[in-house]
Amino acid sequence: LEHAVLLTNNLDLAGRTFVVEKVQVRQAPALLEVIQRAFCDPKRKWVVRIPSTLKLRHIARISNEIEVVVAVVIPQLLRDNVDPTGARLLRRYAWSICHAARKVDGAPRIPGVSVSVRGPFWSLAADAAKPLLRYSTYVFSANRSKAWYEANVTKLAPAITVLLDYVVNIPYSFTVDGADDDDDSDDDDGGDDDDEHLE
Repeated sequence: LEHAVLLTNNLDLAGRTFVVEKVQVRQAPALLEVIQRAFCDPKRKWVVRIPSTLKLRHIARISNEIEVVVAVVIPQLLRDNVDPTGARLLRRYAWSICHAARKVDGAPRIPGVSVSVRGPFWSLAADAAKPLLRYSTYVFSANRSKAWYEANVTKLAPAITVLLDYVVNIPYSFTVDGADDDDDSDDDDGGDDDDEHLE
């Protein structure tokens, strides 16, 4: 993020192509904002490679959704451990976070193959989401004791916020028969060949 802020303040770097190489999850929304501001500045005429920008958007979405879970959903469940609305939101955001993480470093789907290859970030996100999904399931099944809900609701925030400190490498790709892990191809307008790498 610091590197990006300093680079985007330099007007002498007009016409460059920028590639986002890595980002800490909690800083992804801020980095995306910095890049968008620079990208829209007619003085710079920058090109930001599309795949890395798409992945950055997914990571920023994850960061924002974790904030919603911690600031809104979990407090709702702390007030009422078996609140159905809170449990429904918890499940929705847990699945959404996993889905977005798959778009960051999951392998492309292969016809006829049911098992997907997970990248390190997707694996971490899946593990982090498990306690949230488990808790929501037990709220709807109502087959746990009051003590269980009270003990486990406090574990939800630490479980999911572990993702915020993770540094994601971009692009992290699996290649299968020449296919990248993202459906979108590089968008290079043939400008300056010098690339700057942002973190």
